[in-house]
Amino acid sequence: MLVGRRVIGTVGIPCGMSHCHTAFTWNLLKFAQFNERHLLQPDQDLLYLDTGSTYRYFARNELARKAQGEFLFQLDADHTFGADILKRLLIPFEQYGLDVVTGVYYQRQPPYLPVIYRFRADDDYHCEFITGFPDDTIFRVDCAGAGCLLVRTSVFDRMRSELGEEPFDQYQGTGEDFSFFMRCRKLGIQVHVVPWVQCGHIGQQVFGAQHHEKYLPQLCGRTETVAGLKPTE
Repeated sequence: MLVGRRVIGTVGIPCGMSHCHTAFTWNLLKFAQFNERHLLQPDQDLLYLDTGSTYRYFARNELARKAQGEFLFQLDADHTFGADILKRLLIPFEQYGLDVVTGVYYQRQPPYLPVIYRFRADDDYHCEFITGFPDDTIFRVDCAGAGCLLVRTSVFDRMRSELGEEPFDQYQGTGEDFSFFMRCRKLGIQVHVVPWVQCGHIGQQVFGAQHHEKYLPQLCGRTETVAGLKPTE
């Protein structure tokens, strides 16, 4: 942070930087340069945080506690992403007053499913993948991964004050990301996907939408769209 500049939000990496893939580190450098040149006003700043822990629930809670400004944007270290990813998420986040927003990334094994989910109709504890979604309309989901996640910091405050729980503490039998979204569901906090914002998922290669699309005809997908949330010029 620079003295005299106001922190508008926080970018968090939930692991120590020594654990980051080279491709991620290079993307992060370009991301920081883009934000300084094209996102921030002269009197604004972003706080960049990482943690020394590889335990995801602990690391994400630490980021949520230390976050400053209006939002926390988390990026996982096994992703690739465009330099403008935060700006592209912040546009609908601010325009529609959203609380929790995610881009899309895909699993690293066939059929490379998108990491976005809905709760099963008869079960509030288990989820199913969403496929076949529109690529030009923001839509609601129940759960997602936390690797490209933009959250208004007031959401964390609500979870602590109204539920008496840390945002990413794990419920028994599920991960820290699902546990966070289960808390959103309890509080009636909506989760939205911006499908034109996508990350690559680093494995033996970088996996993305092109891998999933080969399997799409075999899958039966449905999704709930949100009327009116179209990209604007």
